[in-house]
Amino acid sequence: MGACPFADFFLQMSASVEASVFVTSCDQMRRAADQAASRNGGEVFLMNVPATWQVPAARQLYRKEIERLGAFLVSIGGVPPSAEALAAELRSRTWEASPANRSTAEACKRVPLALIGESLMPSHFSLPGLLESLGGRVALDATSLGERGQPVFSDEARIAEDPFGTLVDGYFDSVADVFQRPNTRLYDWLRPRIAGRGIRGIVLWHYSWCDLWRAEANRLREEFLLPVLFLDADGSLTPSMKTRLEVFLEILRP
Repeated sequence: MGACPFADFFLQMSASVEASVFVTSCDQMRRAADQAASRNGGEVFLMNVPATWQVPAARQLYRKEIERLGAFLVSIGGVPPSAEALAAELRSRTWEASPANRSTAEACKRVPLALIGESLMPSHFSLPGLLESLGGRVALDATSLGERGQPVFSDEARIAEDPFGTLVDGYFDSVADVFQRPNTRLYDWLRPRIAGRGIRGIVLWHYSWCDLWRAEANRLREEFLLPVLFLDADGSLTPSMKTRLEVFLEILRP
């Protein structure tokens, strides 16, 4: 009781692998990391991601954490990449929206939605398909492992000159999440995409016991003046969720 379903899922997964990386984005993940370290056989690394981002010290801390993570991976058998190999990897990391997000004649018939919130678990991967079956489409995947969490490395001169610094800055600058204080970067990231993709409704994906995302429901409504469906999720997609999504899309259809 009281455990975030996503943090609990991550904790259970950590028991079946040789090493796990947790991040300090919320108290639930911190507790899960402590439990994994005490009861699982694999190695556990807790990465500190600063909640503040405006000051140079936050970026310096993040760089040190990336260095510490690299040392951890080497300690369990990883091989440090050469500068050339790292640069090549950065050049290959160009984010492209998934087919569900591209404009097609068929997609344009469906209600464009923004899916905002925490990452989906495997038991929820059918959610985009469910939305399509009900007449909607995910035009913006703003979950933590969706488009919102993907850095883009486009400065070729910087990549060639300092690939590691480019990696650090690319990931640090792409963190637009609810746990940040202030979390204005989240809204700065959302604003042009919601406007540019003609979003007509927001599905806020929220796990039980997550006060961070729960607190954003009203602000999302006020900021974007759009209907917001607040889904309080657990380990599976339930019939009641389907019913609520169906009603929500009926309201949004012209």
